[in-house]
Amino acid sequence: MADELTYYRRALHQVYETPVRDELVQDWVTRDMIELTASGEHKRGLLLMTGTEGFIPATSAGLATAKELCILCGDTEIPEGQKAAVYAYFSGTFKGSSIILSWEAEGDDHEAMIEGVRETLRQHNILVK
Repeated sequence: MADELTYYRRALHQVYETPVRDELVQDWVTRDMIELTASGEHKRGLLLMTGTEGFIPATSAGLATAKELCILCGDTEIPEGQKAAVYAYFSGTFKGSSIILSWEAEGDDHEAMIEGVRETLRQHNILVK
């Protein structure tokens, strides 16, 4: 039988997942299953917000008033008119250069755009390094 400390560590690990650091995740994260309602190809690191039904890619206009923000955990493709159950990070520490903003154009300064949304992300427990 496991001692209390082992049980505590296992329970804590289930709540606060500790993934290996990579190009997106820099420290602790929490994640949960969401319903992604936007069809198309979506890349890991895409910033998402609540829509009328489920989650959609975040927009610059909707970012400030979104009820919840999260970051897509893995690549996914959703056929037209379909929805998908996927995992998303709801809090943690992330590398700003790997967060994907759907409204960003080819010539935009990504660092400046991330800096512009840093405070909004922080209010949703998404910390950017």
